[in-house]
Amino acid sequence: MKQIKRILLRWLVVCCFMSGFNFYPAKSIEAALNPPQISGQSVVMIDRVNGQILYQKDRKQSVEAGSISKLLAVYVAYKAFREHEAWNENTYIDISDRAYELSQDYDISNVPLRQDMNYTIDELVESIAVGLANGSTLALAEFIAGDEASYVKLMEQQLDDWGIQDYELFNCTGLPRDGESGPTNRLSAEAAATIAYHLVQDFPRFTEYSKQAKSYFKPKSSDRIEMLNYNYLIPGRPEGYEGVKGLMPGFSEQDGTSLVTLSECDEFEVIIAVLGTEDTARYQDTVRLIEYANSAYRSERVIEAGQMVTQIGKVDIEGGDKADAPLQYAADLEIVMPIVDTLPRIKYQFNPDSNYFNESGSLTAPIEQGTEVGQMHICADGLTTEFIPSGASNNVSVALQETISEGGVISQFLNRLGRTISDINESIRHFFVNLFN
Repeated sequence: MKQIKRILLRWLVVCCFMSGFNFYPAKSIEAALNPPQISGQSVVMIDRVNGQILYQKDRKQSVEAGSISKLLAVYVAYKAFREHEAWNENTYIDISDRAYELSQDYDISNVPLRQDMNYTIDELVESIAVGLANGSTLALAEFIAGDEASYVKLMEQQLDDWGIQDYELFNCTGLPRDGESGPTNRLSAEAAATIAYHLVQDFPRFTEYSKQAKSYFKPKSSDRIEMLNYNYLIPGRPEGYEGVKGLMPGFSEQDGTSLVTLSECDEFEVIIAVLGTEDTARYQDTVRLIEYANSAYRSERVIEAGQMVTQIGKVDIEGGDKADAPLQYAADLEIVMPIVDTLPRIKYQFNPDSNYFNESGSLTAPIEQGTEVGQMHICADGLTTEFIPSGASNNVSVALQETISEGGVISQFLNRLGRTISDINESIRHFFVNLFN
Protein backbone atom coordinates (compact mmCIF):
# COMPACT_ATOMS: atom_id res chain seq x y z
CA MET A 1 0.00 0.00 0.00
CA LYS A 2 2.86 2.40 0.86
CA GLN A 3 4.48 1.62 -2.50
CA ILE A 4 1.25 2.55 -4.31
CA LYS A 5 1.03 5.83 -2.36
CA ARG A 6 4.62 6.70 -3.29
CA ILE A 7 3.90 6.04 -6.99
CA LEU A 8 0.72 8.14 -6.87
CA LEU A 9 2.60 10.97 -5.15
CA ARG A 10 5.29 10.94 -7.82
CA TRP A 11 2.68 11.08 -10.58
CA LEU A 12 0.97 13.99 -8.82
CA VAL A 13 4.25 15.93 -8.68
CA VAL A 14 4.97 15.19 -12.35
CA CYS A 15 1.45 16.23 -13.42
CA CYS A 16 1.66 19.50 -11.47
CA PHE A 17 5.07 20.18 -13.00
CA MET A 18 3.85 19.51 -16.55
CA SER A 19 0.68 21.56 -16.10
CA GLY A 20 2.71 24.67 -15.35
CA PHE A 21 1.35 25.04 -11.79
CA ASN A 22 3.68 27.54 -10.07
CA PHE A 23 6.31 26.60 -12.66
CA TYR A 24 7.68 30.13 -13.09
CA PRO A 25 9.33 32.15 -10.32
CA ALA A 26 7.28 34.85 -8.67
CA LYS A 27 9.58 37.62 -9.98
CA SER A 28 8.78 36.55 -13.58
CA ILE A 29 5.05 36.64 -12.92
CA GLU A 30 5.47 40.04 -11.28
CA ALA A 31 7.46 41.30 -14.29
CA ALA A 32 4.66 40.27 -16.65
CA LEU A 33 2.21 42.34 -14.63
CA ASN A 34 4.47 45.39 -14.26
CA PRO A 35 5.92 46.60 -17.57
CA PRO A 36 8.77 49.11 -17.40
CA GLN A 37 8.45 52.89 -17.59
CA ILE A 38 9.72 54.06 -20.99
CA SER A 39 10.54 57.67 -21.85
CA GLY A 40 9.93 57.48 -25.62
CA GLN A 41 6.98 59.40 -27.05
CA SER A 42 5.88 56.51 -29.28
CA VAL A 43 7.02 52.98 -28.46
CA VAL A 44 6.20 49.41 -29.46
CA MET A 45 7.80 45.98 -29.08
CA ILE A 46 6.67 43.13 -31.31
CA ASP A 47 7.52 39.49 -31.85
CA ARG A 48 9.71 39.21 -34.95
CA VAL A 49 7.89 36.17 -36.35
CA ASN A 50 4.19 36.98 -36.10
CA GLY A 51 4.07 40.71 -35.31
CA GLN A 52 2.39 40.25 -31.92
CA ILE A 53 2.50 43.40 -29.80
CA LEU A 54 4.27 42.71 -26.50
CA TYR A 55 4.52 46.30 -25.26
CA GLN A 56 3.20 49.63 -26.49
CA LYS A 57 3.06 53.25 -25.50
CA ASP A 58 1.16 55.57 -27.86
CA ARG A 59 2.31 53.34 -30.70
CA LYS A 60 0.22 55.17 -33.32
CA GLN A 61 1.51 58.64 -32.43
CA SER A 62 3.73 59.97 -35.21
CA VAL A 63 6.96 61.78 -34.35
CA GLU A 64 9.85 63.11 -36.39
CA ALA A 65 11.96 60.00 -36.92
CA GLY A 66 14.78 61.27 -39.15
CA SER A 67 16.96 58.55 -40.68
CA ILE A 68 14.69 55.72 -39.56
CA SER A 69 12.64 56.33 -42.73
CA LYS A 70 15.70 55.01 -44.62
CA LEU A 71 14.52 51.53 -43.57
CA LEU A 72 11.48 52.06 -45.77
CA ALA A 73 13.62 53.44 -48.61
CA VAL A 74 15.76 50.28 -48.46
CA TYR A 75 12.71 47.99 -48.40
CA VAL A 76 11.21 49.65 -51.48
CA ALA A 77 14.59 49.40 -53.27
CA TYR A 78 14.99 45.68 -52.54
CA LYS A 79 11.38 45.06 -53.59
CA ALA A 80 11.87 46.95 -56.88
CA PHE A 81 14.99 44.91 -57.69
CA ARG A 82 13.18 41.67 -56.87
CA GLU A 83 10.29 42.51 -59.20
CA HIS A 84 12.26 44.00 -62.11
CA GLU A 85 13.32 41.30 -64.58
CA ALA A 86 16.36 43.20 -65.86
CA TRP A 87 17.81 44.09 -62.44
CA ASN A 88 19.82 41.88 -60.11
CA GLU A 89 22.45 42.16 -57.40
CA ASN A 90 25.15 42.86 -60.02
CA THR A 91 23.27 45.71 -61.72
CA TYR A 92 25.27 48.94 -61.65
CA ILE A 93 23.52 52.00 -60.28
CA ASP A 94 24.21 55.34 -61.93
CA ILE A 95 25.04 58.28 -59.68
CA SER A 96 23.20 61.47 -60.66
CA ASP A 97 24.61 64.96 -60.16
CA ARG A 98 22.25 65.51 -57.24
CA ALA A 99 23.19 62.26 -55.50
CA TYR A 100 26.87 62.98 -56.07
CA GLU A 101 26.62 66.47 -54.57
CA LEU A 102 24.67 65.20 -51.56
CA SER A 103 27.27 62.48 -50.92
CA GLN A 104 30.03 65.12 -50.68
CA ASP A 105 28.34 66.84 -47.73
CA TYR A 106 30.34 65.67 -44.71
CA ASP A 107 28.23 67.61 -42.23
CA ILE A 108 25.65 64.80 -42.54
CA SER A 109 25.99 61.01 -42.62
CA ASN A 110 27.58 60.00 -45.92
CA VAL A 111 30.09 57.99 -47.89
CA PRO A 112 31.64 59.81 -50.90
CA LEU A 113 30.23 58.63 -54.23
CA ARG A 114 31.83 59.05 -57.64
CA GLN A 115 30.19 59.25 -61.04
CA ASP A 116 32.98 57.28 -62.71
CA MET A 117 32.67 54.28 -60.39
CA ASN A 118 30.28 51.32 -60.39
CA TYR A 119 28.04 50.61 -57.39
CA THR A 120 25.68 47.69 -56.74
CA ILE A 121 22.52 47.77 -54.67
CA ASP A 122 24.16 45.81 -51.84
CA GLU A 123 27.11 48.19 -51.65
CA LEU A 124 24.80 51.17 -51.35
CA VAL A 125 22.48 49.40 -48.90
CA GLU A 126 25.40 48.43 -46.67
CA SER A 127 26.53 52.07 -46.57
CA ILE A 128 22.99 52.99 -45.48
CA ALA A 129 22.71 50.20 -42.90
CA VAL A 130 26.04 50.98 -41.23
CA GLY A 131 26.77 54.61 -42.11
CA LEU A 132 23.26 56.05 -42.70
CA ALA A 133 24.60 57.31 -46.06
CA ASN A 134 22.23 59.96 -47.45
CA GLY A 135 23.82 60.13 -50.90
CA SER A 136 23.47 56.36 -51.31
CA THR A 137 19.79 56.54 -50.34
CA LEU A 138 19.11 59.24 -52.93
CA ALA A 139 21.08 57.36 -55.59
CA LEU A 140 18.87 54.27 -55.14
CA ALA A 141 15.69 56.35 -55.22
CA GLU A 142 16.61 58.17 -58.44
CA PHE A 143 17.80 54.99 -60.16
CA ILE A 144 14.56 53.16 -59.40
CA ALA A 145 11.90 55.87 -59.77
CA GLY A 146 13.63 58.54 -61.87
CA ASP A 147 13.34 61.23 -59.21
CA GLU A 148 12.97 61.49 -55.46
CA ALA A 149 9.36 62.70 -55.48
CA SER A 150 8.24 59.62 -57.43
CA TYR A 151 10.17 57.38 -55.06
CA VAL A 152 8.49 58.94 -52.02
CA LYS A 153 5.15 58.01 -53.60
CA LEU A 154 6.34 54.39 -53.79
CA MET A 155 7.27 54.57 -50.11
CA GLU A 156 3.86 55.98 -49.22
CA GLN A 157 2.11 53.30 -51.27
CA GLN A 158 4.01 50.60 -49.41
CA LEU A 159 2.92 51.98 -46.04
CA ASP A 160 -0.67 52.12 -47.28
CA ASP A 161 -0.44 48.48 -48.42
CA TRP A 162 0.62 47.50 -44.90
CA GLY A 163 -2.33 49.34 -43.38
CA ILE A 164 -0.20 52.12 -41.86
CA GLN A 165 -1.76 55.59 -41.66
CA ASP A 166 0.39 57.40 -39.10
CA TYR A 167 3.10 58.94 -41.27
CA GLU A 168 4.19 62.00 -43.24
CA LEU A 169 7.03 61.69 -45.75
CA PHE A 170 8.88 64.61 -47.35
CA ASN A 171 11.85 62.77 -48.85
CA CYS A 172 13.59 59.39 -49.00
CA THR A 173 16.46 60.18 -46.63
CA GLY A 174 14.82 61.58 -43.50
CA LEU A 175 16.83 64.79 -43.77
CA PRO A 176 15.12 68.07 -42.74
CA ARG A 177 12.77 69.25 -45.46
CA ASP A 178 13.80 72.92 -45.35
CA GLY A 179 17.44 72.71 -44.41
CA GLU A 180 19.10 72.05 -41.07
CA SER A 181 16.18 73.14 -38.87
CA GLY A 182 13.17 72.05 -40.93
CA PRO A 183 10.78 69.15 -40.15
CA THR A 184 11.78 65.59 -40.99
CA ASN A 185 9.75 62.58 -42.02
CA ARG A 186 7.19 61.53 -39.41
CA LEU A 187 6.50 57.93 -38.43
CA SER A 188 4.74 56.26 -35.54
CA ALA A 189 6.44 53.49 -33.58
CA GLU A 190 3.96 51.05 -35.13
CA ALA A 191 4.93 52.25 -38.62
CA ALA A 192 8.66 51.96 -37.88
CA ALA A 193 8.27 48.48 -36.35
CA THR A 194 6.14 47.35 -39.30
CA ILE A 195 8.80 48.49 -41.79
CA ALA A 196 11.48 46.64 -39.82
CA TYR A 197 9.26 43.56 -39.50
CA HIS A 198 8.84 43.22 -43.27
CA LEU A 199 12.46 44.14 -44.01
CA VAL A 200 13.69 41.36 -41.71
CA GLN A 201 11.15 38.86 -43.07
CA ASP A 202 11.55 39.60 -46.79
CA PHE A 203 15.17 40.75 -47.09
CA PRO A 204 17.08 39.30 -44.12
CA ARG A 205 20.49 40.15 -45.56
CA PHE A 206 19.87 43.74 -44.46
CA THR A 207 20.34 42.62 -40.85
CA GLU A 208 23.70 41.10 -41.81
CA TYR A 209 24.79 44.62 -42.72
CA SER A 210 23.10 46.52 -39.90
CA LYS A 211 24.53 44.32 -37.13
CA GLN A 212 28.12 45.17 -38.04
CA ALA A 213 29.93 47.43 -35.61
CA LYS A 214 32.32 48.45 -38.38
CA SER A 215 32.56 47.94 -42.12
CA TYR A 216 34.34 49.36 -45.16
CA PHE A 217 32.79 50.99 -48.21
CA LYS A 218 34.39 49.86 -51.50
CA PRO A 219 37.07 47.95 -49.53
CA LYS A 220 39.04 46.87 -52.62
CA SER A 221 39.26 50.30 -54.20
CA SER A 222 41.36 53.39 -53.63
CA ASP A 223 38.16 54.99 -52.21
CA ARG A 224 38.03 52.52 -49.31
CA ILE A 225 36.47 54.25 -46.31
CA GLU A 226 35.77 53.00 -42.80
CA MET A 227 32.14 53.08 -41.62
CA LEU A 228 31.26 52.92 -37.91
CA ASN A 229 27.73 51.92 -36.99
CA TYR A 230 25.69 54.80 -35.55
CA ASN A 231 23.65 52.29 -33.54
CA TYR A 232 25.59 52.23 -30.27
CA LEU A 233 23.69 49.14 -29.01
CA ILE A 234 25.46 46.93 -31.55
CA PRO A 235 28.01 44.71 -29.78
CA GLY A 236 31.39 46.37 -30.29
CA ARG A 237 30.00 49.90 -30.08
CA PRO A 238 30.00 52.14 -26.94
CA GLU A 239 26.62 50.93 -25.55
CA GLY A 240 26.92 47.41 -26.99
CA TYR A 241 24.33 44.94 -25.68
CA GLU A 242 24.55 41.20 -26.30
CA GLY A 243 21.94 39.88 -28.72
CA VAL A 244 21.25 43.15 -30.57
CA LYS A 245 21.27 42.58 -34.37
CA GLY A 246 20.58 46.04 -35.91
CA LEU A 247 18.53 47.94 -37.36
CA MET A 248 18.81 51.79 -37.35
CA PRO A 249 18.89 54.98 -35.24
CA GLY A 250 17.38 58.37 -36.10
CA PHE A 251 17.39 61.97 -34.95
CA SER A 252 15.43 65.19 -35.40
CA GLU A 253 15.79 68.63 -33.85
CA GLN A 254 12.15 68.63 -32.73
CA ASP A 255 11.63 65.13 -31.29
CA GLY A 256 15.16 64.06 -30.43
CA THR A 257 16.62 60.58 -30.78
CA SER A 258 14.95 57.37 -31.93
CA LEU A 259 15.97 53.75 -32.44
CA VAL A 260 14.58 50.66 -34.16
CA THR A 261 16.19 47.45 -32.95
CA LEU A 262 16.17 43.74 -33.76
CA SER A 263 17.28 41.72 -30.75
CA GLU A 264 17.49 38.15 -29.59
CA CYS A 265 15.75 37.21 -26.36
CA ASP A 266 16.05 33.95 -24.42
CA GLU A 267 13.42 32.10 -26.47
CA PHE A 268 12.46 34.41 -29.35
CA GLU A 269 13.41 37.63 -31.17
CA VAL A 270 11.80 41.05 -30.87
CA ILE A 271 11.66 44.25 -32.89
CA ILE A 272 11.59 47.39 -30.75
CA ALA A 273 10.80 50.91 -31.93
CA VAL A 274 11.52 53.70 -29.47
CA LEU A 275 10.79 57.10 -31.04
CA GLY A 276 11.24 60.56 -29.56
CA THR A 277 13.63 60.42 -26.60
CA GLU A 278 16.33 62.63 -25.18
CA ASP A 279 19.99 61.95 -25.94
CA THR A 280 20.93 58.33 -25.03
CA ALA A 281 17.57 57.43 -23.48
CA ARG A 282 16.71 55.45 -26.61
CA TYR A 283 19.39 52.92 -25.62
CA GLN A 284 18.27 52.62 -22.00
CA ASP A 285 14.63 52.29 -23.06
CA THR A 286 15.49 49.56 -25.57
CA VAL A 287 17.53 47.57 -23.03
CA ARG A 288 14.70 47.81 -20.50
CA LEU A 289 12.29 46.39 -23.05
CA ILE A 290 14.64 43.54 -24.00
CA GLU A 291 14.99 42.63 -20.32
CA TYR A 292 11.23 42.91 -19.88
CA ALA A 293 10.66 40.53 -22.80
CA ASN A 294 13.08 38.03 -21.27
CA SER A 295 11.51 38.13 -17.81
CA ALA A 296 7.82 38.48 -18.71
CA TYR A 297 7.30 36.34 -21.84
CA ARG A 298 8.01 32.85 -23.03
CA SER A 299 7.69 31.12 -26.38
CA GLU A 300 5.57 28.00 -26.75
CA ARG A 301 5.75 25.74 -29.81
CA VAL A 302 2.19 24.59 -30.34
CA ILE A 303 2.41 23.22 -33.88
CA GLU A 304 5.06 21.38 -35.90
CA ALA A 305 5.08 21.11 -39.68
CA GLY A 306 3.62 17.78 -40.82
CA GLN A 307 1.67 17.28 -37.59
CA MET A 308 -1.82 15.84 -38.06
CA VAL A 309 -4.72 18.23 -37.55
CA THR A 310 -6.71 16.70 -34.70
CA GLN A 311 -8.43 19.82 -33.36
CA ILE A 312 -11.30 19.72 -35.87
CA GLY A 313 -13.62 16.95 -36.96
CA LYS A 314 -13.34 14.97 -40.16
CA VAL A 315 -13.49 16.96 -43.38
CA ASP A 316 -15.86 15.34 -45.87
CA ILE A 317 -14.88 14.81 -49.51
CA GLU A 318 -17.49 15.23 -52.22
CA GLY A 319 -16.99 13.13 -55.33
CA GLY A 320 -13.76 11.54 -54.14
CA ASP A 321 -12.34 8.06 -53.79
CA LYS A 322 -12.24 8.60 -50.02
CA ALA A 323 -14.96 9.71 -47.62
CA ASP A 324 -12.89 12.22 -45.68
CA ALA A 325 -9.62 14.10 -46.00
CA PRO A 326 -6.69 13.81 -43.57
CA LEU A 327 -5.19 17.24 -42.93
CA GLN A 328 -1.79 18.34 -41.63
CA TYR A 329 -0.11 21.57 -40.61
CA ALA A 330 2.07 23.11 -43.31
CA ALA A 331 4.46 24.95 -40.98
CA ASP A 332 5.71 25.26 -37.42
CA LEU A 333 4.03 27.73 -35.13
CA GLU A 334 5.33 29.22 -31.90
CA ILE A 335 3.30 31.71 -29.92
CA VAL A 336 4.60 34.17 -27.36
CA MET A 337 2.68 34.26 -24.08
CA PRO A 338 3.08 36.21 -20.85
CA ILE A 339 4.37 34.23 -17.91
CA VAL A 340 1.51 33.44 -15.56
CA ASP A 341 1.18 31.06 -12.61
CA THR A 342 -0.93 28.56 -14.56
CA LEU A 343 -0.50 27.71 -18.22
CA PRO A 344 -3.52 28.85 -20.27
CA ARG A 345 -5.52 26.49 -22.44
CA ILE A 346 -4.76 26.71 -26.16
CA LYS A 347 -7.75 27.41 -28.44
CA TYR A 348 -7.98 26.44 -32.13
CA GLN A 349 -10.23 27.98 -34.77
CA PHE A 350 -10.21 26.68 -38.35
CA ASN A 351 -10.92 29.15 -41.15
CA PRO A 352 -11.58 27.20 -44.38
CA ASP A 353 -10.57 28.58 -47.78
CA SER A 354 -13.75 29.19 -49.77
CA ASN A 355 -11.85 28.38 -52.97
CA TYR A 356 -11.74 24.73 -51.89
CA PHE A 357 -14.74 24.23 -49.58
CA ASN A 358 -18.29 24.21 -50.97
CA GLU A 359 -21.37 25.59 -49.23
CA SER A 360 -21.99 22.32 -47.39
CA GLY A 361 -18.51 22.45 -45.85
CA SER A 362 -17.00 19.67 -47.96
CA LEU A 363 -13.91 19.55 -50.16
CA THR A 364 -14.52 18.71 -53.80
CA ALA A 365 -12.35 16.05 -55.50
CA PRO A 366 -9.93 15.87 -57.16
CA ILE A 367 -7.46 17.76 -54.97
CA GLU A 368 -3.68 17.38 -54.75
CA GLN A 369 -1.58 16.47 -51.74
CA GLY A 370 -0.12 19.56 -50.07
CA THR A 371 -2.90 21.90 -51.20
CA GLU A 372 -3.41 24.51 -48.49
CA VAL A 373 -7.14 24.50 -47.80
CA GLY A 374 -7.40 26.88 -44.86
CA GLN A 375 -5.81 28.52 -41.84
CA MET A 376 -5.85 27.50 -38.20
CA HIS A 377 -5.91 30.43 -35.79
CA ILE A 378 -4.36 29.53 -32.46
CA CYS A 379 -4.44 31.55 -29.26
CA ALA A 380 -4.20 31.22 -25.50
CA ASP A 381 -7.61 31.20 -23.86
CA GLY A 382 -8.31 34.28 -21.78
CA LEU A 383 -5.35 36.31 -23.09
CA THR A 384 -5.95 39.31 -25.31
CA THR A 385 -3.35 39.63 -28.07
CA GLU A 386 -2.85 42.40 -30.62
CA PHE A 387 -0.80 42.40 -33.81
CA ILE A 388 0.55 45.01 -36.18
CA PRO A 389 -1.86 45.44 -39.14
CA SER A 390 0.18 43.33 -41.59
CA GLY A 391 1.58 40.83 -39.07
CA ALA A 392 1.33 37.09 -39.68
CA SER A 393 -0.69 36.69 -36.48
CA ASN A 394 -1.01 33.26 -34.82
CA ASN A 395 -2.16 31.57 -38.00
CA VAL A 396 -0.74 28.46 -39.62
CA SER A 397 -1.71 26.92 -42.97
CA VAL A 398 -3.57 23.62 -43.05
CA ALA A 399 -2.87 21.35 -46.02
CA LEU A 400 -4.14 18.09 -47.47
CA GLN A 401 -1.99 15.17 -46.30
CA GLU A 402 -2.59 13.01 -49.36
CA THR A 403 -4.01 13.31 -52.85
CA ILE A 404 -7.75 12.74 -53.17
CA SER A 405 -8.70 11.43 -56.60
CA GLU A 406 -12.11 11.59 -58.18
CA GLY A 407 -14.08 8.49 -57.20
CA GLY A 408 -16.24 6.23 -59.29
CA VAL A 409 -20.01 5.90 -58.93
CA ILE A 410 -19.82 2.95 -56.52
CA SER A 411 -17.13 4.48 -54.27
CA GLN A 412 -19.03 7.78 -54.11
CA PHE A 413 -22.21 5.90 -53.13
CA LEU A 414 -20.41 3.95 -50.40
CA ASN A 415 -18.80 7.14 -49.09
CA ARG A 416 -22.18 8.88 -48.86
CA LEU A 417 -23.66 5.83 -47.14
CA GLY A 418 -20.78 5.73 -44.66
CA ARG A 419 -21.20 9.42 -43.87
CA THR A 420 -24.94 8.96 -43.31
CA ILE A 421 -24.37 6.09 -40.88
CA SER A 422 -21.66 8.08 -39.11
CA ASP A 423 -23.98 11.10 -38.77
CA ILE A 424 -26.73 8.88 -37.32
CA ASN A 425 -24.33 7.36 -34.78
CA GLU A 426 -23.09 10.81 -33.79
CA SER A 427 -26.66 12.06 -33.33
CA ILE A 428 -27.50 9.07 -31.11
CA ARG A 429 -24.35 9.66 -29.04
CA HIS A 430 -25.23 13.34 -28.54
CA PHE A 431 -28.80 12.41 -27.57
CA PHE A 432 -27.71 10.11 -24.74
CA VAL A 433 -24.95 12.48 -23.58
CA ASN A 434 -27.51 15.28 -23.26
CA LEU A 435 -30.06 12.94 -21.69
CA PHE A 436 -27.79 11.87 -18.82
CA ASN A 437 -26.18 15.27 -18.30
